[in-house]
Amino acid sequence: MNPVDQVFMALCIWREARGEQFRAKAGVAWTIMNRVKKGGWWGNDILSVITHPWQFSSMTAHDDPNLAHWPRSMEPAWQESLQVAKEVLTCQLEDPTSGAVYYHDSSLSGPPVQWGSVELKATIGRLLFYV
Repeated sequence: MNPVDQVFMALCIWREARGEQFRAKAGVAWTIMNRVKKGGWWGNDILSVITHPWQFSSMTAHDDPNLAHWPRSMEPAWQESLQVAKEVLTCQLEDPTSGAVYYHDSSLSGPPVQWGSVELKATIGRLLFYV
């Protein structure tokens, strides 16, 4: 397991889902992995997928307040995000999203139109996951 991949994946999980349950954090991690597996315009490795413009707003969108937030080393949500990343990267945790490559928070009325036709695969906490 590449420690850089673990830290960047954990940072993305923490920024996107720090208030969510473990399983929802795993959903974010698996969305990253599913995009890596699918390849294409998202990128072909963890870092390129996470940092692809406008894909994970907390990592690239200038107007997202999470872009400037950093975890504290012993913060429970950060420790859990690191654990989720490790378990996903070492194949110890199954995909709770059934292959999702998209997700959004339940505060949105539905998936963005830019995604085209998508199928809801899982709802975990406040996150809805799609293929």
